[in-house]
Amino acid sequence: MWLAESSKKTHLKKESIWSLWEDVENWRKWNFVIEYSYLNGIFKNGTYGSFKTADGPEAVFKTFEIRNCVRNKSFMGRVKLYFCIMDIGHEMQEEDDKLNIRHYIKLQGPLTFHYTKTLGIKMSYKLDNSVEKLIELAGG
Repeated sequence: MWLAESSKKTHLKKESIWSLWEDVENWRKWNFVIEYSYLNGIFKNGTYGSFKTADGPEAVFKTFEIRNCVRNKSFMGRVKLYFCIMDIGHEMQEEDDKLNIRHYIKLQGPLTFHYTKTLGIKMSYKLDNSVEKLIELAGG
């Protein structure tokens, strides 16, 4: 397994972050890995969508499934790769009168080593900037 994560605290309300998370067509405004994305239905567990990465030789079209979706708390996009699973998680938790926003990328499976080099590391470099931009767009 391989894991990269970023988190930041803010005074924003959960609803302002959630509204940006569930607006899949506009993820590119805060997620610097994505060129475009869309969802085939409403934002809930089991709904599928697709996204295209923005740069590099791995700039490909990927399908994801919304999982672990709890309104105003968390969701995960699961991408099934060849012999590997990539989970892209989004969580928020109230801590000491602040809201902690956490994004992570987790790779697991027999080809984790390959996808860590070709996708994971490159995506992880943009995690901090994506969390910061999300908070900025939400009014922070």
